[in-house]
Amino acid sequence: MATNELDQLVMQANEAAEQGDWQSAVDVLKQAEKIAPDDTGVLSGLGACLLQMRLTEESAGYFKKVVDLEPDSADAFCNLGMAYSTLSRYEEAESLFKKSLSLQPDHLLARKNLAVLYVKQEDRLAEGLQILVGLLKDNPKDMESILMLASFYLLGKQYDPALKLSEYALTLEPQNAVALDLRNQINEAKQLSEEEVPAGLSNPVPTDPTRIARPEHARKLAGLKTLGAKKTQVVSQPLLADRKASIMFIGGEEYSSGVRLLTPAKAINKMGYSVKYSSKPESKDVTENDIFVFSRPHLNLDWVNTFWHCANQGKRVVLDIDEDFYNYPQTHLGLKTIGTGNPAAFEQFEKILKRADMVLASSKGLVEKYRPLCAHIVYMPSTWDADNILWHKPAPRRRTFNVGWMDFISELPNLKMVQREVVRFVKETPGALLVIGGDINVAAQFENLGDKLLFLPFVSFDDYPYLLSYFDVFISPLQNHPFNQVKPDTALMNAGARHIPWVASRIQAFEEWGEGGLFAETEKDWYLLLKRLYGDAELRKKLGTAGRAKADGRKSYNSIRENGLQMILGI
Repeated sequence: MATNELDQLVMQANEAAEQGDWQSAVDVLKQAEKIAPDDTGVLSGLGACLLQMRLTEESAGYFKKVVDLEPDSADAFCNLGMAYSTLSRYEEAESLFKKSLSLQPDHLLARKNLAVLYVKQEDRLAEGLQILVGLLKDNPKDMESILMLASFYLLGKQYDPALKLSEYALTLEPQNAVALDLRNQINEAKQLSEEEVPAGLSNPVPTDPTRIARPEHARKLAGLKTLGAKKTQVVSQPLLADRKASIMFIGGEEYSSGVRLLTPAKAINKMGYSVKYSSKPESKDVTENDIFVFSRPHLNLDWVNTFWHCANQGKRVVLDIDEDFYNYPQTHLGLKTIGTGNPAAFEQFEKILKRADMVLASSKGLVEKYRPLCAHIVYMPSTWDADNILWHKPAPRRRTFNVGWMDFISELPNLKMVQREVVRFVKETPGALLVIGGDINVAAQFENLGDKLLFLPFVSFDDYPYLLSYFDVFISPLQNHPFNQVKPDTALMNAGARHIPWVASRIQAFEEWGEGGLFAETEKDWYLLLKRLYGDAELRKKLGTAGRAKADGRKSYNSIRENGLQMILGI
């Protein structure tokens, strides 16, 4: 009975995967895993589908299980090696590919993957080329090896052998679109300076997740190796020596867009990519750019139209979500602008969410909530721009002890929750000052503090770090509401970047951040913790240092280079 059920589930998974519905395939295979937890075919299928979804860490976990169950399987080691290669764990990947080849010296995919691994590392390009030359000697008509080798020669600016290989490929398959495109690229490159690969060329390293060995022991999931090829021709093609992608970020000028779009855009531009950030996209932008990243596109009809124009032109469209649009509180301004209280706009959001090639979420909680609603979603944490000198500028000299809060009027109910205890602290404590940043209407709620209240209006995004410098302690109270529970850790990251200790409510993202502050469990805790920090300068310094150390891991250039860029590019 169990065998029949397992076979049926595997068949369903194959059908879902053939349609490119990787999430459904994973859901079904996890049911199969419960029936047969040690079935290496099921585990390999899960690894392959998760790799397609760019959930590489989880994918590697399944492939590792297969290696443990089948220590003599060359395919198993090859699969795990591909996952590690995608994670840039190059030494481990190399060892796994070599282990695969020690078990099966003629393992074609292991040899190709090892070649790609070497080419990813500039100092090992020659080794990668040598492997591909050997593959062609063994099989002179292997089209993938021909095109990969030609691509790598182009990468190395060896135009003559690259051109000969592309023309040889066309003698075998005269209408091969990849070979035709590659030949055009090579001819264009030859016309330009020998010192520079054309600006129009992109990442030359094939990183296609479908390059997964088909486990011989997994006959039931044999189709999983080539599932992507039926969905679109591009999936089964190696990425050729091509230009770095041009990326356009489309969003507003509010703080959220600054954190989620402008900061990554600056980092990616620093890496040498052509980047444009605009709140007013033009029609020519669709032609001039390859990838488009949107924040809250349903806020603006022009952005909605640009999204669909890009999607219909086959451009890569990425959606960034920084909060839960489904669960705005009734008093939140977002409810009737971009939430469910604006049915027309929200309908567009749901369509865009479903169509986006990739969704970037600012918190893990958002990933879990939105996973069933979109094709691909990943967690991309917020970052801060360490090149902005205002993050490092000394705070203004003062004799007061400043308790700071900063946000929009929509977040006032959160602050009201602790108003009594915060006001009590400020009134009772000599030199204490409440600093409200952002909306004057929020400050008006505390006018009874008189000269113990300081209001600071919102400033430009780039000036925001210096505004934070007016705080000695940052407070972030949040009501127990579904909208708040999936908020990102951005507020604590910013406090950490400025060495500011914090007091905050417990939500998932804040708990995972963990460093640099104290959690208030009860209403009275807000008073007690502020009193404690006021009286213990060493504790404030210790927490501020810990918060900054944590925030150093979120400096935009390093963080985006290591993770965010791959998510945006889709590699």
